[in-house]
Amino acid sequence: IHFGCMAIHDLYIWYLWFRLGRGGQNVAWRLPLLSPSINTLTRFGAYVPSRVLDGQAWRILTSLFMTTSLVEFIVMCGAWYALQVEGLRPSFGCVQFFVTFSVTGQLWAMAWDSYSISGVASWGTSGILCAAGVGKPRTRCMLLVICMSLIAISLIEASTDSIVGTIGSSLFGCACCGMGCNISFCKDKAVVKPPEKSIRIFSGIILLLQWCIPILWIIDNNTFVGSQTTNTS
Repeated sequence: IHFGCMAIHDLYIWYLWFRLGRGGQNVAWRLPLLSPSINTLTRFGAYVPSRVLDGQAWRILTSLFMTTSLVEFIVMCGAWYALQVEGLRPSFGCVQFFVTFSVTGQLWAMAWDSYSISGVASWGTSGILCAAGVGKPRTRCMLLVICMSLIAISLIEASTDSIVGTIGSSLFGCACCGMGCNISFCKDKAVVKPPEKSIRIFSGIILLLQWCIPILWIIDNNTFVGSQTTNTS
């Protein structure tokens, strides 16, 4: 629905520009992935870390279920269909994992890609694909290939997506699976062998580092920028 509203918005703006005889270059969708204009993505709540730091915290929520291109939307639909075939069922736990993976990607993007403009839905999906794929040897290849497709799309959409955020969410999903978190919610979950204790401990350390490092980086960077501004004044 969100993506369709962006399409209608750009179509209407293009019509107004056409009526004024100025063309529609400011709202032209970019190829090859059919992505809305940057202005439209920003207006509709895309995740822009620099603006979040400036006080627009609402973007953390509005971007959670936002995609930035038609191709990305189609791949995501395929991803959730594959997960459903593998036994994933809608539940509050699934939403919790999705939000956690997405917020992890947001932290990574805020720390190391602060001027990106992104929709975060693909980040949470990548995390769930990794978590479910690592834990299911029989379908691991298919799910991880779909995840790699989303990472590739974020690389192609460098101007309207952040590969840093996608990778951050994916790695966090792998670490959650290593901790023994049951992300698949499959019928055969009772027979899934839990990871060894050493793997769970290592994965837990990785989980902590994946949150602590970007948070400390953001705090340190903002402190440095603030001191520079004070000295300039």
